[in-house]
Amino acid sequence: RTWSDLERISDKIAPMLGIDQPVMIEAKRIMGAEAAAVTVLCMLEKANAIRSPGAYLRRLTQMAHDGAFTLQPMLMALANRQIVS
Repeated sequence: RTWSDLERISDKIAPMLGIDQPVMIEAKRIMGAEAAAVTVLCMLEKANAIRSPGAYLRRLTQMAHDGAFTLQPMLMALANRQIVS
């Protein structure tokens, strides 16, 4: 219902995906808590295709730090996948 709820859910899901707490903390610091939460939930949707979720989130965090990552392409890919399915 709220961003806070979304963040709590992503905090519970991240370890289930194999994302360590320090990686999640850094993602929140760099991306912002809401963007990091949405990123983790998007990763959940693609979990079977992501070999190392912790490394993947670290890479996305680095890209965000460098200004090369936004959520829009990730969200659009999931939206398009839902339309096709």
